[in-house]
Amino acid sequence: MRATHHALALALALALAPVACNRDKPAQPIKVTDAPPPAPPPLDHPALAIYPADAALIAHIDLSRLFASPLWQRNGALMADDPEAQRTLQGLAACGLALTDLYALDLAVDGAGSRVIVDLRGRGVGLAATLTCLGGQLFADRPQAWRLEEHRGAPRLVLDGGAAYAHPVADDRLIFAAAAWDAPLLERLAGRGAAPPQGPLGLALSALDTARPVWFAGRLPPGLGDSPGLQSVAGAFDLDDGLALEIDLVTATPIDAQELQRALQTRLAALRARLSGAAIPLAALDRALIEPRGAALHLRLHLTMDEINALRAALAEAALPPDPT
Repeated sequence: MRATHHALALALALALAPVACNRDKPAQPIKVTDAPPPAPPPLDHPALAIYPADAALIAHIDLSRLFASPLWQRNGALMADDPEAQRTLQGLAACGLALTDLYALDLAVDGAGSRVIVDLRGRGVGLAATLTCLGGQLFADRPQAWRLEEHRGAPRLVLDGGAAYAHPVADDRLIFAAAAWDAPLLERLAGRGAAPPQGPLGLALSALDTARPVWFAGRLPPGLGDSPGLQSVAGAFDLDDGLALEIDLVTATPIDAQELQRALQTRLAALRARLSGAAIPLAALDRALIEPRGAALHLRLHLTMDEINALRAALAEAALPPDPT
């Protein structure tokens, strides 16, 4: 099973390194109404086309924009501190690929967390020569963990003897799937079956800002934390100018959204009070927006690069041992 997990997570390991980072008006008083806004049309996005309708979590990452961001430029080298990430990068290099050759990554997970689909796009990632090379580099001691074969007239990778599969559907596209989700994936690739906007994630997906380089939506388990009405979350962020994050928390009723708003505002005020004496920029907290929108609660936070650098410096100074003089 370790090889399956490694292979299914390969696209994530290639793309997601530690991104440490960890408008400008103060938030105005919010007028709350119980009337829900008109329902938006179902989201129609190419990244959703291959997923089954019962997906409980979906995420998209525009890797080209991520790699070009100032925050990645500052922190991407942290991958060198992770031996497994370093081994993956070395395997890529041996096969003629660099991390920046990857364009985009999409992910779907079911409600139990046991079925996964990972859609990776990048230069040459679907070529037989590339896949054969990667198998030799990353699984030389376990050839059955990564085996390229012909299946019904098309190439596919067999991972861990059939615990998962990967389909090179184009020269620049490789789609991984846990075995239990492989047949539904092939149905969706053939244009059959329902997509996530028609499933339980439909409402959360309708709130997404898909113009951002990173976006996600997911169903939440019942009774999560102290917010029993919380049902799903959708959000988007980018790193084009520091870190900008927007999240919509979908609750059962407008009353639930208002109660959650009050709880989050109380916590935000307590956090600001605790940090008031520290050398940490607080303007980002002052700009934070927490706004009910019908049965959803909209959150917005933006940290500039100057604020991120100041925060990093303050944290680094706090971690230093005391000066003996």
